[in-house]
Amino acid sequence: MNKIKSTKRALIMSAAAVLMSISMLIGTTYAWFTDTASTAVNKIQAGTLKVDIVKEDGETSIKNESMSFVNKDGSADILWEPGATFMTPAFKIKSTGSLALKYKLTLNGITGDNMLLKVVKFSVVKADGTEVDLDTFEGHLTPDAALSDALYIKGHMDETANNDYQDKTLEGLGITVVATQWTYEKDSKDDQYDKFAEYDDVTTTQIPAGDVATVNNAVKDAIAAAKKVDSATGKTTPTQIVLPANTTVSIDSGVATPAQGHTSDIKITGDKTTTVKLQNTNPGSEGSLSYQDGANLTFQGITIDASAISGICARGGVVTFIDCEINTELKKTIGTKFVFSGCTFTQPVSQIGYGCKDVVFDNCKFNTNGYGIKIYSEGSTPVNLTVKNCAFKNTGSAAKSAIFIDHIIDGISYNITVDNCTFDGFTATPTPNYNKWATRMIVTDSFIKTNDGQYIFSYQTGAEGGNYHKILTNNQLVVTVK
Repeated sequence: MNKIKSTKRALIMSAAAVLMSISMLIGTTYAWFTDTASTAVNKIQAGTLKVDIVKEDGETSIKNESMSFVNKDGSADILWEPGATFMTPAFKIKSTGSLALKYKLTLNGITGDNMLLKVVKFSVVKADGTEVDLDTFEGHLTPDAALSDALYIKGHMDETANNDYQDKTLEGLGITVVATQWTYEKDSKDDQYDKFAEYDDVTTTQIPAGDVATVNNAVKDAIAAAKKVDSATGKTTPTQIVLPANTTVSIDSGVATPAQGHTSDIKITGDKTTTVKLQNTNPGSEGSLSYQDGANLTFQGITIDASAISGICARGGVVTFIDCEINTELKKTIGTKFVFSGCTFTQPVSQIGYGCKDVVFDNCKFNTNGYGIKIYSEGSTPVNLTVKNCAFKNTGSAAKSAIFIDHIIDGISYNITVDNCTFDGFTATPTPNYNKWATRMIVTDSFIKTNDGQYIFSYQTGAEGGNYHKILTNNQLVVTVK
C-alpha cells in the first residue's frame, strides 16, 4: 500500500513539473543547434597607374625636359625649309604602376611663331619604321610589358610652304604623355569594364534615359557645348558623350562642325542597344551627305544606322568607329582619315576612298552578300587602304572578291595592304557590278587569290573600246597580301 502511494506521489510531482515547464515556455520560440565560423577578410588593394618618359636606355627619365629635332648627323643646329624632314632622338614610354594603360602623345611648351604649325606635320615613328599621325597615335602598356619600343617624333615641313614662313621659329618643344586605363585586367565578368576610360583632358557627359525627344535634345546640347570655342583657351572641349541603352539618337548633318578654323573632338559611346542614326534632313546638290567638316568623330560600342545618308563628309577631320555594328551600307568616306576597329558589317562599305586618302580596317568582321569593301574614288588623291586581322564571309551567292575596286578615271593610284585576314565563300570567279551608265568588265589579270582558291581582290573597268576602259599600271595599283 505504501509503495502504491509513493508511486502516485511521484507521478503527481512529475506532472506538476511538466506543467510548470510548459507554462515557462509559453511566449518563447524554438531553438536549433547552431555554430559559427569566420575567416579574416582579404585586403582590398587598388592598382596604380603611373607613366614616365625615358631615354632609349629605358631608365633615365626625361620628364620636364625639352627635346630637339636633329638631322641625320645628330645635330640640333638645323634650319627648316619646305620639304625638310627631321626627327627627335629616340625615347620610350614606361609604366611604373601596376595597371595596364593606354597612352597618347601631345606636343607642348611651344613658343614663337605658331603659324609654322600650319605647315609642319607631326607624326610618331615606331622602331619598326611604322608611322602614325601624332593626333591618332595610341600606345598600350601592361604589367608584363611595361616599356614601349623606341619612339620618335617626326616633323615634316609642307613642300607648299611659301615665303610667309621664312625666318619663323618654334622653340621649347616638349612631349606630354597622357595615360588612362586599358582593357586588360579582368573582374568577375570580363576585361571590358574600363573600355570607355578617357584621358584627363576629355569632358564626359552622361545622357540620362528618357523619351526620344528628351534624349535627342540632350545629345544636341552636349555636341553644341563640345564644339563651342572657349574664349579663354581659344579651343573647343574634347568630349565623350555616353548614351543611354535602348535608345535611338538622330544626328543631323552639321551638328558637330565647329567654327571655321577650329576642330571639334567628339566621342559618342554606348552599347549595342543604342542606335545612332546619321541623317541629312536638308540635302543639297551632292545628296544626303552627313556633313561634319572639321570634326574628329569617334563612335564606340554602338549600332550605326547609315541608311538615310549617302556618306560621311568630315573634311579636315578623322572619323573612327570602334566596336560598332554597322548593319546598313556605309557609302562615301570623305575626310582626312577613316578608321574602323573591331566593327561588324552585314552590308558592304561601298565607296571607300571617296575623298579620303587613308582608310584602315582592323579586327573587323564582314558578313556580307558579295564583297565586303568596295573602293571607289572620283578624285586624283592616292588611296591608301590597310585591312588587317579581318574576317570576310560571303553569306550569299554573289560572285565577288572580298575587296573590290570600281575604277573609272585616270590619274589615281591605290596602295592596298591586306595583312592576316581570313576569307570564306569567295571561290566563285568575280563578276562585274551592274552600271546603268556603261558596261563594266572585270580585269582578270587583277585577281589575287589565297592558296585555297578564295578571291581576295579584283577590280573592274569600262568595257574595251569605251571611254571608261582604264587599265591600272603596276605603279597605279599595288596590292600587298601578308
